[in-house]
Amino acid sequence: MNEFKTAKEIVSAVNALATGTVERVELEVGELSQVNAMHIVERLKKLAAWHVRAVQCPGKVHCPNCQFEGRPKMLDRHRDELAFTCPECLHKPDIVYGNGIKIKKIEYKKTG
Repeated sequence: MNEFKTAKEIVSAVNALATGTVERVELEVGELSQVNAMHIVERLKKLAAWHVRAVQCPGKVHCPNCQFEGRPKMLDRHRDELAFTCPECLHKPDIVYGNGIKIKKIEYKKTG
């Protein structure tokens, strides 16, 4: 996914949740989300005057071929593409978690 588009969606979501002036935002970025935590922080800083902290969290997969469950073997990562496989049998696993972005915390000053 385009990181600038993702950043704009995060700004909209945070502004919708906050009932004041946003000062700080903490995010959890899944390693299978196709978005790099450091890059999303850079994009957000261009869109909003917040202090942003983003942590890349590990992903978890389940392989229907060999029943492996755990972290995948990462093969390649580009801006909008991510390639991974089952570390046991090298088949394509299903993502259990770690493919999204969570807004973990929003700090804001109440207005009015």
